[in-house]
Amino acid sequence: MASENGIPTDGTMALPGKRQHSGGFIRALLTSRIGKTSKWVGPTFVLIFLLLSVSTDVGLGHLLQDYDPVATLVLCFGMVIGFFLMVNSTGLKAIFNKGRRDWQDILLLNLSTAGSWAGLFFALRYFEPAMAISFIHLIGPVVTLALEPWFGNHKKPSGLELVSAFGIVAGMVFLGIITSHGKSGVGAISNAGFLVGTLMSLLAGISVVCNTLFSRRVAGKGWSTSEVMTVRFYALALFALCACSPNAIQPLLNASALLPIALIACLGIIVPLYTLQLGIERTDPLVVALLLTNSPLATILLQNVDQRLSPAVFSVVGIGVCACFSTLGVIARIGNK
Repeated sequence: MASENGIPTDGTMALPGKRQHSGGFIRALLTSRIGKTSKWVGPTFVLIFLLLSVSTDVGLGHLLQDYDPVATLVLCFGMVIGFFLMVNSTGLKAIFNKGRRDWQDILLLNLSTAGSWAGLFFALRYFEPAMAISFIHLIGPVVTLALEPWFGNHKKPSGLELVSAFGIVAGMVFLGIITSHGKSGVGAISNAGFLVGTLMSLLAGISVVCNTLFSRRVAGKGWSTSEVMTVRFYALALFALCACSPNAIQPLLNASALLPIALIACLGIIVPLYTLQLGIERTDPLVVALLLTNSPLATILLQNVDQRLSPAVFSVVGIGVCACFSTLGVIARIGNK
């Protein structure tokens, strides 16, 4: 592990005048020992996550129209859990001991992870991807400001931060209105579908913020990024397995379904979430929430590959306004540090 100034505290030390080989870089990345000294590294990781994840959200939106979301979730995260258990196979005893020590934080991290992904999977059944991601992330800054005092940040938010957060909420309300009137990319949806999609999006949005805060807390207690990824998905997999019917899994047990699910698990979950965890450990929680509000802007540009979606001018306008408020908030928070 590394201290706050980036110097390793696990007995390792870089030799002066010698260049570390690529294996050392990879080990540093896997143990969270890279990028601790630059204030730009964390936001860069978050933005990389944003770019990686939007294509996954569009892919999920298409896949979940054909397959049961709970069964898809079971298979995706079963693969993810198996991957990180293999990666950390030689350190599972140490992870278990840390888990016993910090069991409350790990439990809450698992519950928030389950809420964020379950909400996303169900929201994508009713909303176009950009709209679902909008509802999930646009509530993030307000929720972050409300919860930060519970996690040790008692500094009063600035006026610009408040304007940014509530301006984004206003944009979210506008997007909700146009969705309820059938002006989004999926056209008209039923009242029940709109209600379920909205509630699932809000559940996911609140869970994402809690996940960010709990991830930072356990990282501060000595957990590496890879270790956090190893222990955070069990509640999600358990809930999904209990809610899943064997008849729903059976249609997915073929090459035409398993291949896209495996690709989503690898390129759409493992790589982006690992990158996001690196960013969370190095970035102010409000900045993370504000940067993530730009996810819908990228999503709406990519979702045109989904043939069931038609162009949505009102969605672009609403999301663009929210992006402007997001930029204002990031500038305000960095200047307020």
